[in-house]
Amino acid sequence: MKYNNYDIEDFLIDPDFIDWVKGDSGEKNAFFQNWMLTEPENKAAALTAREILLNLKRDKLDPTPEEFDESLNKILRYRSGDEKKTEVNFRTIDYNEPPLKLSTVFKWAGSIALLLGLFWLYKFETKEKVIVEEVTYTTKSTPLGQKSNIKLPDGSKVKLNSGSSITFPSNFIKNREVQLKGEAFFEVEKNEDVPFRVIAEEIEVKVVGTSFNVQSIDTEETVEVTVVTGKVMTYNNEHNSNEFEALLSPNEMISYEKKTGGYSKKKAEAFKLAWKDDVLYFKDADFLQIVDQLERWYGVEFIFPNKDHMRMPGKINATFVNEPLKEVLEGLKFSMKIEYTIDKKNDKVIVKKVN
Repeated sequence: MKYNNYDIEDFLIDPDFIDWVKGDSGEKNAFFQNWMLTEPENKAAALTAREILLNLKRDKLDPTPEEFDESLNKILRYRSGDEKKTEVNFRTIDYNEPPLKLSTVFKWAGSIALLLGLFWLYKFETKEKVIVEEVTYTTKSTPLGQKSNIKLPDGSKVKLNSGSSITFPSNFIKNREVQLKGEAFFEVEKNEDVPFRVIAEEIEVKVVGTSFNVQSIDTEETVEVTVVTGKVMTYNNEHNSNEFEALLSPNEMISYEKKTGGYSKKKAEAFKLAWKDDVLYFKDADFLQIVDQLERWYGVEFIFPNKDHMRMPGKINATFVNEPLKEVLEGLKFSMKIEYTIDKKNDKVIVKKVN
């Protein structure tokens, strides 16, 4: 795919990319959202180009297509050091023509630190100085067996569950948007002018100031949002063709089915939030569900030499408050009729069924 080889310059003059940023094409929205989800190596370059174009669009409340092109050409000419450079019509570029190369000012390097340049419009007519604001995107991750507390640039607080990650910009001046993989509990600072948004796989959550939980684990069949305080709007993300919208109030939750696109809104289940208080809660859980949660909670791998996990009938209801792994396994030992050995050196638990 050609976009995998693009740099910032290429994205800035690609008509399809520009249409996507401008929101002119639903089909292109779906294409670029899906492309972003593949985590291409040049994703940072695409995000930088997107921010540049968005700020071109935001400079006027409702710019005409001609004003949009004119403003973009001004930035490109100024950045390349050639104010007389021939202007480009960004709606009529021939795909077969080789892409226009701008000044190497747009080039960026360093795969370790992703520095995203957010360039504001150069006020060409009044000869004002260019305002340059550098925006870095930070990703915080928690390994299996750990949890972490994070404070966002606006003062909002996030508790990140084990095996999860969150990505956010260095400042929330223009937007408060974060991307979540896994599970997190949010306590959002109120700001009616700049809503807070969480993107979690195929759905998006929008709030002003509230507290809520989002569970978006790749191995699970659903994405769940649970509200504690305030109101939360949930809806399909741009790359999700299954349109829906649901407003949640305190003590309500939504469960979105990834495969079918269906969803259900219901009264919140308190145990869904137990993890943030270090409470391990099982309700009508089968053995494989228990194993999956214990692996993420304690950062271990369960081994079944005799494939005994296929012979574990029944459901378990149990609560463990900040207990070590050994105590949890002791609690499950008799009800599940198992024997276990903890290999601390290799972070493994060997389990056998007792006949």
